[in-house]
Amino acid sequence: MKTLRVIPLAMLAALGSAVCAVAQSPQPVSLHQIAQLVSSDGAANDEFGYSIAMSGNFLVAGAPQLNGAGIGKAYVFEKGANGWADATQIAELTPSDGVMNLWFGIEVAINGNTIVVDAGSFVGSGIQPREYVFVEPASGWADMTETAQLKLSSGDGLGAVAVAGDTIMAAAPEENNDQGVIYVFVKPQGGWRNGLRPVARLTDSDGALRGFLGKSLAFNGNTLVAGSDLATAFVYVRPAGGWVTTTETAALTASGQGVSGEFGSSISMSGATIVVGDAANGSQYYGAAYLYYEPPTGWANATQSAEIVSPNLQAYGYFGVSVGVSGNLLMIGANGETINGLEDVGAVYVFDGTTQLAELTPSDTQYLESMGWSGTARDNTIAAGAVYATVGNNFAQGKVYVFGH
Repeated sequence: MKTLRVIPLAMLAALGSAVCAVAQSPQPVSLHQIAQLVSSDGAANDEFGYSIAMSGNFLVAGAPQLNGAGIGKAYVFEKGANGWADATQIAELTPSDGVMNLWFGIEVAINGNTIVVDAGSFVGSGIQPREYVFVEPASGWADMTETAQLKLSSGDGLGAVAVAGDTIMAAAPEENNDQGVIYVFVKPQGGWRNGLRPVARLTDSDGALRGFLGKSLAFNGNTLVAGSDLATAFVYVRPAGGWVTTTETAALTASGQGVSGEFGSSISMSGATIVVGDAANGSQYYGAAYLYYEPPTGWANATQSAEIVSPNLQAYGYFGVSVGVSGNLLMIGANGETINGLEDVGAVYVFDGTTQLAELTPSDTQYLESMGWSGTARDNTIAAGAVYATVGNNFAQGKVYVFGH
């Protein structure tokens, strides 16, 4: 996960721990829907858009159910010469060993020429958890199976996945009695291949049972931030000599009565800014998002610099179910919001710091489509998954809406 700069970040950081009534933008912002992306072979119950990620001119979207069978697929789209309005699907990514209940595509990540797709995320499936790594061929993205699989010996399910440069982070939040572990994989000189072992394991110093470390991840190459069920997000900074087995550099928490176990269910990072979503915040699941800014001396234990509450305070709106940040642009998904009397249409809110710039809704509002279930922001573009959107007569085929200038 750009824009008009209404409140400088330095001023926001100086606010300290603040609950922010959302300020309205003094002038209209020209963000509007520019594209709807759907899969070329879509069917009912695919849940396309369950996960999305963007890098450069490419967007990847997971469809983990794939006609309700749970095999899964991921799709790659490329921005056209005239922008996302004429984007095209250029590749379908599939697992070489796809089986029912694999849930391939429940998490996706992309950076440069590397895409990582998570599968086997649920304990009890009987499937060894694994990450599928796809490397773009010299001729460009095309339909393909994976370049390599990264497997864990544990039978516990995987969680979030992240990639930056030559490093992949793979979380196993159910490992060690649900304490959670994050595995660090580094690409060897010969490239990604099967059988690679992690170079490090990251844990949290709390060591709490059912902490579920790694239920969400954001990673920029030198800094990793991971969500947990401990109402804490954990920050890990890469040591000068490279990643090693360690506990966190800093713990980020939130003050306020509404903080829930969903704090950290979504996380994003850009530069010195981290945003953490809490979709269940408040007794009626209004939701909230928390902003953190890296001090000049580096990350340290902290509470939020600012809290953004749901502008509409809709009960069960799940504001914060997805978050994304890019530069000064912040997007927050609220997939449960009622729009024009239709329940669970969903919305995406756009901010500059804590100043609201726009409320984005789909042009073809549908009951239960759940836009904002997933979301990301890159440069001047916001993408939001509507995982239960009907396409033609196919309920829950899913869509991805793209918004920009």
